[in-house]
Amino acid sequence: MQNAQEVLISEFPSNMYNTKVNFYFGVDSLSNQDVNIWDPSLQGRVIFENSFDLSPKEAQQSLIDFCIDLNSSSHVISMNCWILDFKNDISING
Repeated sequence: MQNAQEVLISEFPSNMYNTKVNFYFGVDSLSNQDVNIWDPSLQGRVIFENSFDLSPKEAQQSLIDFCIDLNSSSHVISMNCWILDFKNDISING
């Protein structure tokens, strides 16, 4: 008799369990006022956090650290992090 792990591996492709997750920073909430819940193309209006500021070096480093920590997780298969790309580009191109 096969155990559940063996069944999952043999019967279901591994990419079935891949989920794309997006992280958004600087967002306070999402206003869904006047949104039709039956229309998935209308998701509402983003309300940004007024105090969010990425100009301080400490804020940039926190975001870089977040990306590095997330990428080191065994649950992450691949990721895109714009601030790491930006940092690498700056270090290469000055």
